[in-house]
Amino acid sequence: MEVKEAVHTALRHAAVIFEDQQISDLCLEEVQYDDVADEWSITVGFTRPLARTGALAAVLPPFGPRVYKVVRVTQDGSLRSVMNRGE
Repeated sequence: MEVKEAVHTALRHAAVIFEDQQISDLCLEEVQYDDVADEWSITVGFTRPLARTGALAAVLPPFGPRVYKVVRVTQDGSLRSVMNRGE
């Protein structure tokens, strides 16, 4: 699998996994190929809406901080894992 296909696959997996959380601004952040495991580690980023009520809802942004996830994809396009990216 070439890098462009791996990225597209990782973004598709992330969109499906997090669809019930109404994420937005899903995009590629980083790409790394693991020669030993023969897998791609694709870091994706997105935002999620926050539930705000009362006076705070009018003055705070509707979305939380950007979230980063590492999506591991095998050569056949299967999803190996989704993990939080360590900072």
